Amino acid sequence: MNQRMTTHYDYAEEAESAQRAKAWPQAAALWDRAIEQTRVLDRDLLKVDSEGVAYRRKYENQKQKCEEKMAIDRHLESIARRALDQSAELDFHFDTS
Repeated sequence: MNQRMTTHYDYAEEAESAQRAKAWPQAAALWDRAIEQTRVLDRDLLKVDSEGVAYRRKYENQKQKCEEKMAIDRHLESIARRALDQSAELDFHFDTS
């Protein structure tokens, strides 16, 4: 069996797909894997490749965008939760006369 190693390109492709689906936590985790793979590649080659550094920066920027989207989602969720809590406390009275 000849099994190919997963590369940072593979993780980046999956991360981009997750971003298109707005699956921010999954995309951020995949960007982390891509970043780690660029570090593994550097260690394996016993050098820091300028191309690898450029990819790492790109991946870190994409991960940061995902984290910003997750923060926005958390904020919107907290607003919605407070609004729902307040609406549950309202006492509705209907005039049936």
